[in-house]
Amino acid sequence: MGETGAFQVGVGEAPPDFHNDPDYTRIAREELGKSSDIRPEAYTDVLLHLRNKNTLFETKTVLSVEEKRKLGINTRLKITSELVAVLTPQALQGEHPASIIPTIRLAAEFRYRRTIELAKLRSFDLCESVTFITVDEQYACDWCNKVKSQNFSVHQDLDKLREDNCKCTPYWKGYISPNLKAF
Repeated sequence: MGETGAFQVGVGEAPPDFHNDPDYTRIAREELGKSSDIRPEAYTDVLLHLRNKNTLFETKTVLSVEEKRKLGINTRLKITSELVAVLTPQALQGEHPASIIPTIRLAAEFRYRRTIELAKLRSFDLCESVTFITVDEQYACDWCNKVKSQNFSVHQDLDKLREDNCKCTPYWKGYISPNLKAF
C-alpha cells in the first residue's frame, strides 16, 4: 500500500471519502478485473461507478418490459440501459444481473478496509498473529473452513495468501481477528 491519507485515521476507520484514495482505486480495478461479467471496454465506466464518480443504477433509463424481452432478461427486474451496456450477454442472462456491480464494490471495499486494519495492527505492534474467521461455514470454501482456527503472522502478506487459496464466491465474506499480545 502506498502512503495515503487512509493510514492516518483511527484504527479500523477509512477516510470519509476513501473512494478517491489511489489504493482503493487499485484494489477496485483488481476486483473488477476478476469478473468475467463486465465487458472489458466498459471497465473505465464501472471503475468510475465504484469510485462514486457516476452511477449505473439511479437513472431514468430503465428498460421497458418489451426491451427486456428482446434481450432475454427477466422482465420483473429493474435494470437500466447503462447497466445493460456494461454487462456481458452471459451476465444479463443470470439470475441477478443488477447485483454484479454491487458485489464487486463490496469485495473492493472489504479488501481495502482489511488492508487498512492490517497496516494499523502492524504499525501499533499490538499483535503478532491473526486468525481468519469464517462468517458462515456452509458458504465458505474448503480452504477457509480448513484454516478458520489457524494463526498467521501479521507480517505475512495475508491478502495474497487469501487470494491464492480462497475459492469463496462471489467474494470472501469472513474477517481477520487479531490475536493481541499479552502485556
